[in-house]
Amino acid sequence: MQLSVASNNGSLTPAKRIRRIASLADEPTGRNRPSKEGLTWAEVSETTYPLQMRARLFMVGLGTTGSEVVQTVRTTLGEHRPWSGSLGCFQHLLLDAATAPMHWDQGHFRLLEGEQGTGIDGAGTDPREGRARMLRERNYRDLRHGVNGMLLELAAVTSEWALPSLREACDLVVVAGCGGTSGGAIDPFVTLLHDVCRERNLSNARVTVVLLGPEIAIRDAGRSVTAEQARTIRATAAANLVKMLAQFSHTQPTEEIRADGTSFHVPAGERIWDIAWFDQSNGSFDWPTTEEFVAHTAHCLFLRFFTAAGIHAAHRRADLERLGITGRAQP
Repeated sequence: MQLSVASNNGSLTPAKRIRRIASLADEPTGRNRPSKEGLTWAEVSETTYPLQMRARLFMVGLGTTGSEVVQTVRTTLGEHRPWSGSLGCFQHLLLDAATAPMHWDQGHFRLLEGEQGTGIDGAGTDPREGRARMLRERNYRDLRHGVNGMLLELAAVTSEWALPSLREACDLVVVAGCGGTSGGAIDPFVTLLHDVCRERNLSNARVTVVLLGPEIAIRDAGRSVTAEQARTIRATAAANLVKMLAQFSHTQPTEEIRADGTSFHVPAGERIWDIAWFDQSNGSFDWPTTEEFVAHTAHCLFLRFFTAAGIHAAHRRADLERLGITGRAQP
């Protein structure tokens, strides 16, 4: 499926279009305000790129901000009729320890329950709480069952884009911040994804982790955090990033431990295929609120996974992989 270019840059080559839109990402423009190129963000998505997917996509939001990003991606897909053909090739899950807001897709939300009787909604900023909730046997078992069902639905879809089967290629994307739920649950949730893929024999599934950095949580103009909370949030972000970079480049198989204590192994370099990092500032512009940051991040993910920009980036990355530049360990 392709959309024609309605602006005056229709003569640009695909590579030049990608570079142009990449440059727009640094501009402090809202989704509905014109950019310096005379395009709104909506027009950029709808007219500049052919719609295209590399593989079937399962996207998970962990914690409140991660889930907001994934919900925004899903809402964007549903609001625009030309994009609706991709919905069958896309599944999503919203996971949080706090009650879901009304605008979230309630049918795709799962509450990460804690111990009964605490009277606390959410996991706060303590990653130990999020990890403990993720590793409760009942939570792990129920989530594993739910993820398995969603992947089965994804496998059964006949794509109008002639995508490969789920066993041939599958993108698994986890979007997580560094609060209590997301910061603590992300590592065991990646284990759960590999657990399900192992059972379904999805050896070609690729896990991409999108980490939302600490500064947007701390510097949001509408939020106030204590010094101790700020230290905890930054420490959680650093610990998760260091751990995942180590797993990304580790040359030995990784032992994955389920909630019940049993384990299995994932080949070197395959636990995490790619890591992306988004935060409050890109060096030239600071996002003032989480709401604007979420919209920008969701827009970037849409370009990456639903347009030809992502296909182009994947081809470039494949060459870097072969040259050993990415640093990812080879199985």
